[in-house]
Amino acid sequence: MNAILGFAQLLELNPQLDARSRSNVQEIHKAGRHLLELINEVLDLARVETGRIEMKLEPVDCAVLAQECLDLATPLARPRGVRIDLEDRPAAGLAVLADRTRCKQVLLNLLSNAIKYNHDGGEVGLSVAADGANGVRFAIRDTGPGIPEARQAELFKPFQRLVETGSPVEGTGIGLAISKRLVEEMGGRIGVDSRPGQGSTFWFVLPRVTTITPAEAPPQYGQSPTLPSKGPLGGTVLYVEDNATNARLMTHFCAALPGVRLLLAENAEQGLQLAQATRPDLLLLDINLPGVDGYQLLERLKAIPGCADIPAVAVSADAMPEHIERAQAAGFRDYLTKPLDLDRLHRLLTQYLG
Repeated sequence: MNAILGFAQLLELNPQLDARSRSNVQEIHKAGRHLLELINEVLDLARVETGRIEMKLEPVDCAVLAQECLDLATPLARPRGVRIDLEDRPAAGLAVLADRTRCKQVLLNLLSNAIKYNHDGGEVGLSVAADGANGVRFAIRDTGPGIPEARQAELFKPFQRLVETGSPVEGTGIGLAISKRLVEEMGGRIGVDSRPGQGSTFWFVLPRVTTITPAEAPPQYGQSPTLPSKGPLGGTVLYVEDNATNARLMTHFCAALPGVRLLLAENAEQGLQLAQATRPDLLLLDINLPGVDGYQLLERLKAIPGCADIPAVAVSADAMPEHIERAQAAGFRDYLTKPLDLDRLHRLLTQYLG
């Protein structure tokens, strides 16, 4: 997937493509993204069903969570003119006992569905309020086509999509099944109220807690307080990567950036030798290297005089929060997930080499 999406993005940047070829490349990129979404959700569903997802239950501030999710969902709604609002603002101090990352995943999934299955110029409303004495209810209202009552039970089953054949709306039919399992793992319940022609309201209820203990903020990679320079890029990047296709993708990308010198190593030993000899300005370290992995390689690099302060970025297909937290604890400055997003990669290079 890294090769398919990466080289598709490179082709899109080619100014010599005619309109028809560019449209074809965009279709490849779009289909690749859809396939990646399907793969990720199938893996997530498998983890839930086999009990491999660990829940870290803690007090989660509902107001903060709601605003974060609205901020992330608003750009998805804007191209179709869908208005998205917080209709019922959570009371101060209202909190749920939940896994923060998974609660956010469920809320974002329901918000994105409300946008996706809406009509152009429609509305999406989010409300968060106490549900009795012991619960908090999150409700997401949309102005979509609505769902017949006889088919609503199918919604939360894997691979069930209640859309007409040939519908342009893409989806995997897994998101709601995952959301149901996650909510139930957190001790809550989930459901839908809908009528054809009157839109739908998806909701979930989680256990309420009365006090909020300030929690350590999750790591936010890529948000450096130093603003990237607007000038040209310049510097040496050492990329340690054992996959030849991934290395070739990085080579093609950096070739279009004057001033950026790329060095490649296919294993940890080569990486150590090149780092000692060249003292690069930035390290991109694949985590899943054969023999000595990216964590061990970074530890060895820190022990070399002159290399300890070189900023290092982890590159991995593992995008779970616990993997990102481990990378931060190990001393990585940032985290790139595969398949690579070339816009994100360019911003990162600008941050460190600008």
